Amino acid sequence: MNAMMGRARRRWLSMFLAVALLLSVSHVVSAAANNESDVTGHWAEEDLNKWIEAGLLKGYEEGFYQPEKVITRAEFVALINRAFAFSEKSDDAKFSDVDSAKWYFEPIAVAVNEGYINGFPNGKFRPEQAVTREQSAIMVSKLLRLEGTAAEEADKFTDASAFTAEGKASIAALAEKELLKGLPDGSFAPDKPLTRAQAVTLLEDALQFTQQTSVFDKPGEYGPASGKEIIYGNVVVSASGVTLQNVVITGNLTVSEEVGEGEAFFKGLTVEGDVFVEGGGPNSVHFEDSVLVRITVDKNDGSVRVVVAGETSIRYIKVNSPVKIEESIASDTRIAQVDLSPALPEGSQVELLGHFESVNVMSSNVKVKIPKGSVESLNVAEGAADNQITVDKEATILKLVLDTVTKLLGEGKVADAVVNKGAEGSSFETKPVSVDGEGAPAPAPAPAPAPPVVVNPNPTPSPSPDPETPTDPETPQNPCTSDECKIAELTSLQIGNFELYHLNANDILTGDRGFEPDAFKYSAANTLDSPQTIPLSVTSTDHSTVTLGISITEGKDNTSQFVVLEQNEYNLELKPDQDVRLDITVTSGDELSRKHYSVIIYRDRSIQDSFKITTNYNFGGSTQEWSTSYTLNAGFINGGRLSDSDQVNLYTSSAKEQLISSGDGWGVYIPNSFFATTPNSFYIEVIRNNEIIAQGDYQFDLTPINLIPEDVGIEVIPATKQELIDLVHELPFLSEPLRSATKTYIDFDKLYQELPNVKYYMSSVEWLYAPRSVPRPAFTLEDIKTGVVPEGISAPILSSINEFHHSSGRIEMGGSYSYQNDSGPKTVNDQIVYYIFFDENYEVIGYVFVPVTFDAEHVADGYVPGNTWQPESP
Repeated sequence: MNAMMGRARRRWLSMFLAVALLLSVSHVVSAAANNESDVTGHWAEEDLNKWIEAGLLKGYEEGFYQPEKVITRAEFVALINRAFAFSEKSDDAKFSDVDSAKWYFEPIAVAVNEGYINGFPNGKFRPEQAVTREQSAIMVSKLLRLEGTAAEEADKFTDASAFTAEGKASIAALAEKELLKGLPDGSFAPDKPLTRAQAVTLLEDALQFTQQTSVFDKPGEYGPASGKEIIYGNVVVSASGVTLQNVVITGNLTVSEEVGEGEAFFKGLTVEGDVFVEGGGPNSVHFEDSVLVRITVDKNDGSVRVVVAGETSIRYIKVNSPVKIEESIASDTRIAQVDLSPALPEGSQVELLGHFESVNVMSSNVKVKIPKGSVESLNVAEGAADNQITVDKEATILKLVLDTVTKLLGEGKVADAVVNKGAEGSSFETKPVSVDGEGAPAPAPAPAPAPPVVVNPNPTPSPSPDPETPTDPETPQNPCTSDECKIAELTSLQIGNFELYHLNANDILTGDRGFEPDAFKYSAANTLDSPQTIPLSVTSTDHSTVTLGISITEGKDNTSQFVVLEQNEYNLELKPDQDVRLDITVTSGDELSRKHYSVIIYRDRSIQDSFKITTNYNFGGSTQEWSTSYTLNAGFINGGRLSDSDQVNLYTSSAKEQLISSGDGWGVYIPNSFFATTPNSFYIEVIRNNEIIAQGDYQFDLTPINLIPEDVGIEVIPATKQELIDLVHELPFLSEPLRSATKTYIDFDKLYQELPNVKYYMSSVEWLYAPRSVPRPAFTLEDIKTGVVPEGISAPILSSINEFHHSSGRIEMGGSYSYQNDSGPKTVNDQIVYYIFFDENYEVIGYVFVPVTFDAEHVADGYVPGNTWQPESP
């Protein structure tokens, strides 16, 4: 497998590297390429000259290439290795007739390693024997890992009866892919020796085959339901809503910027090249049960969420742009290494959720957040300055090595910290269990000895202290130093008669129930039919303290409070149809250790309350037309989020006679044809472990939201060339050069004049990657549906509402900054900013769009405006 994975990456670079080989071609060969030779006028002249110029085909004396000369088996192997840039040798290349002193020993060892030769049954390879046409077909089909599925392709040749069984399968596979042709008389001549010219044309076609690009530019599900399909060359996903499953990609996979803020799903994928994530948004790029060598996250604008689940293995993730990497803790995923590269723009935020073996921070002035899970080794490299790392309460770093001054925040655990000389001055909000290194802070001085005790020979009896009486704050207290003082843990938790169900880090039910000290997140069903007082009681380790955070959501309103459980008890006032999030923190007696527990008491959600439909629009740059697709997204169902192992079926009615579509907990693609016949409802069935866990009618409303034609006072202003330079000096987190920037202002006097009832809003930004004259089609009521998950749970896009807190004046509402990237495009595309407005009752008022155009004076030097917003003249 290692050889295979490495092989593909080198293969796609082969032609580029081959050009570089031209520099080392001998003077004799170079001279021949510039003079008329035996290649001129040859039937394969074009391919031969291409290979000569790339240094792949070497000549003989006096500038001749002898294209009709028979090629030996050893020479053919050497030609393959050179063309595909193979170089790794096998130690098992042991043929009785291959002498280690011969020139061809190494090329044959490389071929064995790459797996496209076996030799003969008698243990020989016959390196100096001419390679036959059938033998060459066998080698190339193995090289490309083709499987002959259409035997009739071989039967088309008039001499097919002369093929060996292995040869027939290989010839059929190559012929099916149009990589092999017969002779003019209709025969194949399997035993005829291959010429140099025939070898070059065969391998040139093979190279082109491996370098093709397959583009998936329309939403839908691709790939077989079972088994594996090989996609040769590179794959580009350029539309939101694409699911690619059960395929092996021999080249690179790119999630392109055309995906925008959308989503893509990959299941059962093997990528032998690199994966490039250049598009996607908060709804994620998902990898499930996949094998990936290297992922590079490099989105030009905004952040992207990468979700890894199932038995996915990733050797390396390189982070060049803001990202949230979310690994399912309940699965067998493995991410070996994550590097925050120096190319990551200053001011970026990176969130890591899950288990990571090694994380290396080589960027500067970035914020890294680890909400949950663990990192075995986290290293902040020398020169990676001014970084802030937040380790939240449910996260652990086993070993931290600092070579640069770093700020560590949060209540999470750092087991072993090494602070080297260059990191002297680093700070920790929560003290690590152990700190070492030249730059480690000096230990705190030992406490002063207690004053001597004077014994009164005639003591006066004192009353016993009242446990309800607070201690005099001025009276010195003995520090808590026993072993019990170091432990922070709940030993019991009871919330009325509610049964607690365990949730993993992705808010998916694990199947376990009941409180356990080492399980930290739970859900419980709010089944009340009237308001009640629910007793909450906890017990914790000796000397520890317990605090309780309460967040209550009723409808769209949310309230919160924070209390200290003096008696480890609390009466919770709970009503039907409320979502309640309880955050319980236990702090050890020495205040050095904390544990956090979370309980979501959720209201019962019907199928109607648990789903929403997202409309995906894709604009065809060549057709200048919109294409529309729809995805059904699940929220919180029966105590947890749905997972990729859950099945969601859509039927036209409860009779379940006609299946519309089927998917999993990540989303269900809905064919456009459905909406033409059934305008407003379908029946949803959710299956887990072959049992129906939820079902019901879903009424949807794709009514478009009104476009507000009036100017409501929103301005999005691009920065000038000089302002781009000044911003870097004025804002300390912008030391990296900018290619573009904007600031958004709202004139609240004008806003309230045009929309007197406005109180809440949503907003989003769309980058225009192709020329457009119109904004996206209208948002629908389904697009902006909220409440599908309890407060605090990740939700589909456009599912949360913000409140305006200003009453008048022209207020700056924020800005956007796009950083320069040496390896990225030098184009600044236009954008459209959308604002969706709601009244005090959360009823939608309408939306506006604000085009933002960049001209030559509003992009950095070296960049050009994309001019992608091209409105039609009135």
